This record gives sequence, structure tokens and C-alpha cells, in this order.
Amino acid sequence: MARQRYDSQWKQVRIVNGYAVLVVYVFSAIRAVAFLVVTWSTVVLLGGFISKLHKVDFKQIALITLIEMIWGQNAQMCCMYNMHDSREHIVRNEQAIVDNLTEDNATRVLASRRTAEGEQLYLVYDQGSAGTSPPNKLLVKKFHNANRALQVDGNVMYRCNSEMFLLANISHKNIIKVVDHIQREDAIMLIYEYPVHGSLRSWLHQPMDAGRHLSWPDRRGIAIGVARGLRQLHHRCNKLFVHHNINSENILLDQNFKAVIASFGAAQVNMAGLGQPLPITDLRPGNFGYAAPEYGLGKNQLTEKVDIYSFGVLMLELVTGRMTNEATTDGHLANWAQNNFRILMANQQEAFQNVVDRSIPDQARYREEMATVFMLGVDCTTVDPKERPSMRMALKRLRCCRWRAPFRGLLTGFLM
Repeated sequence: MARQRYDSQWKQVRIVNGYAVLVVYVFSAIRAVAFLVVTWSTVVLLGGFISKLHKVDFKQIALITLIEMIWGQNAQMCCMYNMHDSREHIVRNEQAIVDNLTEDNATRVLASRRTAEGEQLYLVYDQGSAGTSPPNKLLVKKFHNANRALQVDGNVMYRCNSEMFLLANISHKNIIKVVDHIQREDAIMLIYEYPVHGSLRSWLHQPMDAGRHLSWPDRRGIAIGVARGLRQLHHRCNKLFVHHNINSENILLDQNFKAVIASFGAAQVNMAGLGQPLPITDLRPGNFGYAAPEYGLGKNQLTEKVDIYSFGVLMLELVTGRMTNEATTDGHLANWAQNNFRILMANQQEAFQNVVDRSIPDQARYREEMATVFMLGVDCTTVDPKERPSMRMALKRLRCCRWRAPFRGLLTGFLM
């Protein structure tokens, strides 16, 4: 009965998610039609004026514009469709997965701030039920009672459902997905696909491949991917989600070094909206080096800006390659950056280049981009949460960093 009830809940989640995707497509289609109508009216007015002014054929202007409009809208719809990657048709060998949940495969691969006593992570390989598909590395989160002699009860179901429903409501290519679940009498397992390149922290501080270092284009892509994922949490879901645990250990990298945000055990829904305090109850201290200073000021001080602070620390880590909580005279990484950014930005030929991660190849080519990302990290880690940019603005600045020269007038703006 418990298995049937859980399968029914899982089916409901997928149905709701499917309808949500359908609504997005319908809304996008309506928006596309409205865009075409408004733009076509503008083309008719401006095209007639241009054709008279420059004596060109209005029909050619209209035809080319119409092709560009249709092509652009179709491309946008295709991108939206590809974002929803369905893995429902993959058949997994459930018993083989369960049999591999051993102490040897237990892991602490994700840093969590709210891991209950009855939760454990495992890394296992799944060959598939037929044994013909290539093995996939899976991350398995096992929910059980603290007393393992007891069967699954309402508390275990609640903890599992909370995480499953949260992730079902956040469908994005830069956020980890639940791809399956397994239920037994004594435990429930949520199955995640584990990206092949592991965590960002391992690549920054303990490279899996000593001969392969993260280039600046890799790091820039990772920064943009994390920003997109957080923008989805803060601005593009029906409800505002706060992650609470952004750090390089919880950023996973796929075969193309695309960033995937993981570890949602501490995530919260903020029904009050942007800028409103969160109802924190049992969040334990943690995420040292990435945690915003307001965590120590009181529960009514926490908003989504705590994620932006952690994101800023991550930007500083990508540029400098430094450990976030290593002991220095200026404290941890964010404090050091706040105390020294004026000196670093004042002399691009010496000061800043000396703090850039030495493992980044071809540094001279990308130094201005790196300085822009560094300054974004500084802005995101200001002590006052209200002065930190939103994730929309942070993403916009990252996308523009390739075309800006941060040293031109940057220091003047901060020193005035």
C-alpha cells in the first residue's frame, strides 16, 4: 500500500509538472503572436518611411524582417523545449542500486546544512536493467528512520516528499534533477544523475586530472550557469526559493563543464517574496566562508540575498583559486576582497595579476574579464544585503563582462 501511495504521489508530481510546462508553451506562443503583431505594425510604419527616404523596395524590407522574426521565435521555442530533459523512459536496475548502497559507496560529496540523522548519500553505478546501456554514475539519497529497525513512517515520507516536490517545481538545466525513486519497507531512495566531472571544488583545489586545469572560458561558463540557476530560484518560479548552501562543493560539472546546482536539503520557499525575511527555524551553522554575515544577526534578517553573498564568494574563488575559509590577516576570502579591491584595481599590471589563480592558462588575454567578475564578487559580498545586486543583475553583468573593460574608470567610481 505504501508503495502504491508513493507511486501515486510521484505520478501526480509529474502530471502537475507536465501541465506547468504546457502552460509555459501556451503563454510563450501567445507572447510570440503578440510580439509578431506589434513588430509587424512597426515594420509597416517604419518600412514605408524608409522606402520613401532611401528609395528601396518596401516588400524586401518586410520579407526579410518577417523571416528574422519567425526564425528568432522558433529558435526560442526550441530552446525552451530542450530545457525540459525527460528521463522517464530509462529503465534502471533498482535491486542492483539498492545492493550497492554499502559503506564503501557512502559519500559526503555534497556539503549539507540540514542533513537529518536518517539520511545518507551514496555514489553508485547503474548498468541498466538489460545490462546493455553504458553505466551511469548516480547519486542516491537514502531516507530512513534514525532507528533502522523501524519501517518508513510519516516523518520519513515528509522529508523525502519535501525535497522531491521542491525539485519538481524547479525545472532548469542548471539545477540537479530527481530522475527516479525507489521505495522499500525500511527506506526511500531518491535517485539523481551525478555529473561525470564531479564538484567544482575538486577542480579548483584538487584537480581530478592533473594535466587539465579549468580555463577562463570554462570558469566564465560555470559562473553564468550558477547565476542562471539562482535566477531561476529567485525570479522565475511561481514561488521564491532560497538555497542557503551555495558553495563550490555543491556545484557539479557535467561532461561539458556545465554547472549544476545540487544539495537542496536546506532550501526554503519564501512565500512573502523578494526582500522579505525568511521563517528560519532549524538551520544549523555551516557553509563557512560562504555564509552571509546576517546569519549571525537574527532570524528576521535573512532574505534571498544570503544566496547572492554565497554566489559572490564563489566568483572570488573562481578568479583567485583561493580557499574561501583559509586563514589570512584579513580573514576569509570575502573579507580579504572587500579590504583590498581598491589596491588590486588600481594597478592592473601588477597587483591584480598577482592574485589571479596561476593555473588559469592564457591569463593576459582574459584579465579584464577576470577583473570584472572579481568586482562582481566584491559587490555581491557587501555587508549590507540591500546593496547586493539581484541575481538578474548579476547574470546581466556576467554576460556583459566579455565586452567591458573594467579598469577604465572603475576605480574612480569607487573612490569618489
